[in-house]
Amino acid sequence: TQPVTTSWFSNIDSIDAGDARKMPGVIGAFTAKDLLADGLNPVPTLLAERSGGITNRDGTPFAEPPWFALATDRARYVGEAVAIVIAETPFAAQDAAEAVIVNYTTRGATVDMLTADAPGAPQLHDCAPRNHCYDWECGDGQATARAIERAAHVARMRLVDNRLIICFMEPRSAIGMWDASANRYTLFAGLHSIHQHAGNLARVFGIPLDRIRCVTDDVGGGFGARNQLYPEYIAITWAAKRLGRPVKWTSTRSEAFLTDSQSRDHVLDGELALDATGRITALRVHSTTNLGAHFAPTIPYSTVSNMERMISSLYAIPAIHLHIEGRFTNTAPVNVFRGIGRLECVYTVERLIAQAAKEMSRDPSA
Repeated sequence: TQPVTTSWFSNIDSIDAGDARKMPGVIGAFTAKDLLADGLNPVPTLLAERSGGITNRDGTPFAEPPWFALATDRARYVGEAVAIVIAETPFAAQDAAEAVIVNYTTRGATVDMLTADAPGAPQLHDCAPRNHCYDWECGDGQATARAIERAAHVARMRLVDNRLIICFMEPRSAIGMWDASANRYTLFAGLHSIHQHAGNLARVFGIPLDRIRCVTDDVGGGFGARNQLYPEYIAITWAAKRLGRPVKWTSTRSEAFLTDSQSRDHVLDGELALDATGRITALRVHSTTNLGAHFAPTIPYSTVSNMERMISSLYAIPAIHLHIEGRFTNTAPVNVFRGIGRLECVYTVERLIAQAAKEMSRDPSA
């Protein structure tokens, strides 16, 4: 199986896979139109199910734009699949993928979360004005502001928690199968949380859970990144039924850099207030988070819930205010990975303490 991917943020005006279907060794070539015609749903966000009812600061819901296995109206990041080609060999699939004709209208792109909401910035999703996914806060904003105003000293820093490419030791690989006699799909892949995967696949296909089986064998670390239901898994499982035969896909390392879920990508503005003895009296943190081009299955509520629990780190701080904004950009989607939200908090607080100690000529451990 070979995905046909995009290289820029564009409207998809048309896709023609006719020539690809005629090439030697090709078994099938499909676009989002084929998947949607069979009633496939977008990747589940599960926000309402797992978030405990979190909302924006003004009480409005988070933006949850649909993310389909293949791009429909727009291609939003480099590497997003717009079609799939299935052939007898990988080389035949690669050759045929190059024969898929896609007509784009380029829209430009925004990759910086700090400017993604600027006037005139390209709009990724119609349901997310100014590219905002969420604008959330916790803590006592007024008490924190008063403590900062009265403080003997306030340390301020802007920190960048850079984006990570997770890069599994072995690239993602999967086999989708359809058993007509059992009326059941099976996905073999290097997964974590296989029951969660089965449930999410059932949601995408709109079928009962007992008609989906997910299987994994010995698999290396993923630290959250293997928990995600990736678009390729949906596409090949669907194609297995459509073609009446198993469909296999293996990511190349180059594809992995573009399409595996990525991590972090925050800009953190912190303020730490202290009295004349060096005791901390308040902490205020504003985190701007780059979510990438789509709402990945668990990232918003994992980020906000973990940062809410961890923002004070090890310290007793009388007044705290945390404000987190999540914005869409034309980059690969970000999802949970190894302590999401927790490391950001410890990093911010410890850097602020070190900065305050330096500015106040104090021992940071005192």
